[in-house]
Amino acid sequence: MTSDRRARFSRSMSLPNRVQTVRRAADGIPSTTTTVWYLTDGRPGHRTQVDGLLQALARLTPLRSREIPITDRWGWLPEAIRGQFPQAPDGGRPDLIVACGHKTHLPGLWLRRRVGGRLIVLMRPTIPPQMFDLCILPDFHRIPRSRRVISTRGVINPMCPVQEAEILPQSGLILLGGPSRHHRWSHPDILQQVRKLIARDPDRTWTLSTSRRTPTALIEELSELAPQDLVIRAVSETPPGWLREELPRHETVFVTEDSLSMLYEALTAGARVGLIHVPARRHGRHTRCIATLVREGWVSPLEMWEQTGRLPDPPGRLAEAERCAEIIRDRFLRAA
Repeated sequence: MTSDRRARFSRSMSLPNRVQTVRRAADGIPSTTTTVWYLTDGRPGHRTQVDGLLQALARLTPLRSREIPITDRWGWLPEAIRGQFPQAPDGGRPDLIVACGHKTHLPGLWLRRRVGGRLIVLMRPTIPPQMFDLCILPDFHRIPRSRRVISTRGVINPMCPVQEAEILPQSGLILLGGPSRHHRWSHPDILQQVRKLIARDPDRTWTLSTSRRTPTALIEELSELAPQDLVIRAVSETPPGWLREELPRHETVFVTEDSLSMLYEALTAGARVGLIHVPARRHGRHTRCIATLVREGWVSPLEMWEQTGRLPDPPGRLAEAERCAEIIRDRFLRAA
């Protein structure tokens, strides 16, 4: 693509919407219903963020949503050029287009150009934020805030606190990540820390959940702990949505440091959160994020648990998906 064609493409994608985004009466959709098309790239973490935003929006306004899978960075283009990407089953148009993942950015821009709607991207885009109507970015990306950029504490997710009566008394949940290129994972060290935190409060009912990265060998070693001390729920043995329902029911949650997403899910669920230490290979945004959470009292190191047998309450409630949904409603949906 020549530089002139790239420039024309960029200008066309960033032009103000000239397409009417809401044609509700003609489509037979109630005037109070918000229509959302969301683009997914198949990555579970990205889908979790989209779910968090859509569920928060649905608590504010009636929502009608449609998923548009993007399996290849350019595979959608030939179909789009023929005018066949995508065809709404009822001929409707979206109020909002939500995209998460690098592969979804250009298709999202194309859709906005073709059918209208406000384009919202989650996570840091590979193209300038000014190309989108709104960017929702975790604070560790360190992008300057503007009217088009919302900075959130961590990644948004669909967790919600439950009523106090629904919390399991004297319960604890342990969430394990696994080896990654950013951390030095050690089976013996993780096993020792799990034993320590259980031994500090043996009367508590402990449940341990794994992730897709948790090594099978570690799960087998953990299974050798006395059954009355620990109930293991491997990710391969739990139904979809199990963690989303289970996590908010535990007042005390320990998470391995390698998984920022699980840390923020536990905080959003309203739990007291402790850390299982996993040494970082190098210092970067991940370690800075953990250090900030510890310094501000959102999470606590295992040493505090060993000393007191209790984790402190977090300094506040983390409800970033709700905050973003309210901004979207007030900015884009009030007139609709």
